Amino acid sequence: MNVFITGATGFVGRYLVETMLADERFAGADIYCLVRDERKLSDSIRDKIKILAGGSSDMERHAETIAGCEYIFHVAALATFGNNLPYERDNVEFTRKLIEIARRSTVLKRFVFTSTIGAVDRQPQDDCSKPLDESTPPNPMSDYGRSKLECERMLGQSGLPFAIVRPTWVYGPHMRKQSHVRVFIDAVAEGKPFTKIDFPGRISMIHASDLAQALLLTAVHPDAQNKTYFASDGRPISLGGLFKSIARAIGGSAASIRIGLGIPAVMRKLRPYMPFAAQNLFSDVLCASADRLFELGFKPRVAQYQGIVETARWHFREALNGRTLAIVTGGAGGIGREICRQLTGRGYDIAIVDYNAEAAQRAAEELGGEYLVADLGADEGLQSVCDLIERNADRLGVMINNAGIGRRGPLDELSADDLARLLKINSMAPMILSRAALAAFRPAGRGTIVNIGSSAAYQPLPYMAAYAASKAFVVNFTESLIGELLGTKIEVIMASPSGTNTQFQVSSGVKNEDAAKLLKPEQVASAIVRRIGKGSRTFIIGRSGLAMMLVGRMLPKAIQVRLWQRLMTKMR
Repeated sequence: MNVFITGATGFVGRYLVETMLADERFAGADIYCLVRDERKLSDSIRDKIKILAGGSSDMERHAETIAGCEYIFHVAALATFGNNLPYERDNVEFTRKLIEIARRSTVLKRFVFTSTIGAVDRQPQDDCSKPLDESTPPNPMSDYGRSKLECERMLGQSGLPFAIVRPTWVYGPHMRKQSHVRVFIDAVAEGKPFTKIDFPGRISMIHASDLAQALLLTAVHPDAQNKTYFASDGRPISLGGLFKSIARAIGGSAASIRIGLGIPAVMRKLRPYMPFAAQNLFSDVLCASADRLFELGFKPRVAQYQGIVETARWHFREALNGRTLAIVTGGAGGIGREICRQLTGRGYDIAIVDYNAEAAQRAAEELGGEYLVADLGADEGLQSVCDLIERNADRLGVMINNAGIGRRGPLDELSADDLARLLKINSMAPMILSRAALAAFRPAGRGTIVNIGSSAAYQPLPYMAAYAASKAFVVNFTESLIGELLGTKIEVIMASPSGTNTQFQVSSGVKNEDAAKLLKPEQVASAIVRRIGKGSRTFIIGRSGLAMMLVGRMLPKAIQVRLWQRLMTKMR
């Protein structure tokens, strides 16, 4: 079997080749790819294909080979959405030449053309209450869409056995920098104002690997000949929902502002008069039905959120410059677990350090990371983490000292062993592990240390005296370290959360009568993760912690002691 593919160096093309190489239906096939620049071929396919050097203008000298292929997949295109670009040359003329060559074939079984949802778009009178489908009259609103529709028309009139696939928004690792989802990932990461709005307009999406499966299916399925299909995962998502999914994956806040007062209805009425880029904010302009494709037996394999995590992870990965490992102590639960999850979305490999072996293993398996069972209250446990840092000194990018314990009660009712253990985990471990991480960061001159304190560090806290003092140590130590590293690119972050709804409340003996007033672990993790890479700083997370700090600065100590003695007796 011989197969010809255009666009193998592009986003969808590389997925198509990789998917075909793993597909039993194409086992043993010779895959010929028209390639203008071999350097752009991914390493995973370079040695497994037969390269036909050149571009569209060189196809004629490869005509005999192309005409000898049973399957032709035309993926290449000038895919930049817009107007006034050479779509006629790069899309229409390219396709015309390929059709002319294909018509010479005596063995062709299927010519599969990758079109776009933009070849259809919406009619001005369309209220967008129903998704686009294959019966929708085309009304392309861009030169790009019009060029693709012209290619569809030529193929339909060619007499060739064809299948046309119109992808909706395609996403996944390796997508172009200025593509929709990548732009939104950066926007959410930077907290752009428009990502705070819960826009209701829905879009259809498909992961690139699923699109590759769809292309192969339409190539071999007998019922697909001379048919056109929209390709999506069948799960439309609102723009606000997409922002929220991205924020969940990478940390941050998105789509928190709901627009009411009849504004969405008015905006839907005004849709035909709005710029195309704004039409989908309130209307389902880019929503398409893939029912016809599903009837062929198509089943998307990539869950939407999983695909968003993969895309975000790849998006951020390159910027890490090899410093891809993040070590998180206390990473198996609570704040630490959420930090690990969000850092995974930011492109990091995770090493979870925790004394709870079962929870650490479970978290590592869920996140695709590694784990180390270590008790930071014991010398050997602390040393094992130092050894982990040393072994990974060349790829360590972030060291997060999150592990901490608390003990509530009058000092004379707490054992000396408990107090010593608390100080070792809360104070000694962050200091020793910061020192170890710093030694790993010095040669490259970059890296991030995050020490997690507590709002309890900023005032006397009767009945939790040792805990408050241990966190005050962490704050003072970390702020001093920031001073030592001024002028370097090594970043030190001191984060002090307000009360957070985790197992700490139970394990330390703190009353938790109103969990609704406590922060959520994901909120705290997001506040920390989104500040990594923004420079050294110290900050408090949550209004109650900020208020506690301000009171601690303004009130005389004698008054604070009495105030907190009363509060801790009654409330905590």
